[in-house]
Amino acid sequence: MVHIANHAKDYLLHIQQIKEIYPNNYFEIDCAKGSREDILEDIARLLKFKIKTKRPKRPAAVLLVGGNKETRTNVAKKLARRYGFVPVMAR
Repeated sequence: MVHIANHAKDYLLHIQQIKEIYPNNYFEIDCAKGSREDILEDIARLLKFKIKTKRPKRPAAVLLVGGNKETRTNVAKKLARRYGFVPVMAR
């Protein structure tokens, strides 16, 4: 149990550091609130968010965190079908 608690603390520390380093480019969507359709719409809206920069454009990336693997896979596949994304599953 201590091992799991240490991983959770590490995860929260890493997320906090990402928020501090990229304050204008980090967005959270609470998947515990709202319907699946609302969550998918929020993700799609964020992907349309434009950051003005002089560097070459890169494709948008979505990282799904939390829930079980099956739920994340289903959400990734629905986003891919609905918005033409290419899902990449990490193992």
